[in-house]
Amino acid sequence: MSKKLILLFILGAFNSYQAQEKAEQALKTFEQKYPQEKIHLLFNKENYVAGENIWFKSFVFEGYSPSNISTSLFVELYDSNKNQISKKIFPLLNGEGSGSILLPETLKENVYYIRAYTTWMANFSEDFQLIKPIIVYNPSSPEKITPDTNSAWSAFVYPESGTFVNGINTKFAVRLQSKDVPPSEWEGYISEIDKPDTKIVTFKGLDQNVGLFNITPESGKKYQLTVQDKKGQKQTINLPEVSSSGLNLQVISSADNVKYTLKTKNISPEAQYYKVLGTINNQLVYKAKINKISDGLQYSIPNNQLINGILQLTVFDDKENIVANRLTFVQPQLLQIKKPALQSLSIKNGSREKSSFDITKDINCSNYTVLVIDSNTNSSEEEQSFLSTLWLTGDITSNISHPSQYFTKNRNVDALDALLISEKWKRFAWKYIISGNYPSIRYQPENYLSYKGKVNIQGKPAPNTDLNLMFASGSGTKLLQVKTDNNGFFTLNNLAFENSMKFSYQLNSKESKNESSVYFQPNFSFIPYKKELPTSAFKLTEELQKINYQQK
Repeated sequence: MSKKLILLFILGAFNSYQAQEKAEQALKTFEQKYPQEKIHLLFNKENYVAGENIWFKSFVFEGYSPSNISTSLFVELYDSNKNQISKKIFPLLNGEGSGSILLPETLKENVYYIRAYTTWMANFSEDFQLIKPIIVYNPSSPEKITPDTNSAWSAFVYPESGTFVNGINTKFAVRLQSKDVPPSEWEGYISEIDKPDTKIVTFKGLDQNVGLFNITPESGKKYQLTVQDKKGQKQTINLPEVSSSGLNLQVISSADNVKYTLKTKNISPEAQYYKVLGTINNQLVYKAKINKISDGLQYSIPNNQLINGILQLTVFDDKENIVANRLTFVQPQLLQIKKPALQSLSIKNGSREKSSFDITKDINCSNYTVLVIDSNTNSSEEEQSFLSTLWLTGDITSNISHPSQYFTKNRNVDALDALLISEKWKRFAWKYIISGNYPSIRYQPENYLSYKGKVNIQGKPAPNTDLNLMFASGSGTKLLQVKTDNNGFFTLNNLAFENSMKFSYQLNSKESKNESSVYFQPNFSFIPYKKELPTSAFKLTEELQKINYQQK
């Protein structure tokens, strides 16, 4: 995908203007100086047994393109009490890398957590770092892990664009949250608080995350939402207070364009104009100035100038106060996905039989990743896929159940839209960057792998000594010449290898025949994780039955 998006200036009815104001200038500074990364890890299986290797392929993106910012990825493994079990660093080449983490055979059966981040990502909110829960089974553990089926859910309600104005028909998203998977079948209704048995609007949930309904409110009335699942669990929450005046931003994302409408009630005549800014991946892609709002007039942003992704539309008044804000997904009906053409596909299911396929050469693709898993093993991509990380959960920090469903063949585009009505863009906050409040940069990207070495001769440091080093790895052999400092130390930077590397050395000094030794230690620092780990949808119970773990 194109890294730079196209900036649109709408003419005619909008009276386009050239002078950039604070919001645009602030966004440009943020985009140029504070690029954002996100991570997807492709695992070889969904769950593991103690003693196995967790194999993974890593993808690091800056927005929707492979990242050129970081060349090192930090991966850590924690238990449910946030005790660190393992930590490793892996090189990244054009935003991609591979690696593995060995699970100790002594690990007790439980939920564990993989954390992945780059040092550049540590300058921003920890919410955007990857935290992946995995289940590790162990036949020797006295306690066995089971789903926590008694986990409760909570409902939340969000008006489109954040406003609920008298007389304006408003779309609402209802969001379910739970530490377990929320119910897939549920329904709700709207009533007045003082008339709880009179249903004004009824609806059914679109999936386990969200539902939608519309209501036209009246001033002076108070409304409530009642939600109930198939098991009879019920919850009632109040809708926001009805405002006597304000502006509501209504958005429809179609296959051809993104359409939006501004509807108002009793707005102040003092506002000289309104400004609408559209951003994708922290880049300005749309800008319009509206001198006079005509209720019901629909404006259009053509999709041929945009790419798939989350579009944030923000309405400002003439003093650059935020009036309304809305997230939507560009062209969810037609996902722009490049797929390799497979030829001569031959899949054999027998033991030790050969399976093969050919990939048609594409000059625009330099490499491919192939995932091979056991047919009886679930893939981690079924829950959270490459596409759902790229387009959704890499930028949305709230818990979304089964996010991959929004980018499959049978996806529900209304459910995705409802989900985004309930979300806010948290990569930046307009009010902070407009006031000049930008992130504090404390960490710079690591340059691949670096090590600090020390040379000893007859047990003592060897200062100012020339040293020939020969490194051998899967990618070949490399010869380096280094010289120790006054304390016998030297540093090796910009090393890139994924597995193990062997080295041999030779001293270039009169003392080369004496007993010598060379020691290495990593020359990089892991950054502590400050947040609490997410809660688990599983619990440990005493289990007397034997379980066939070979089928897990």
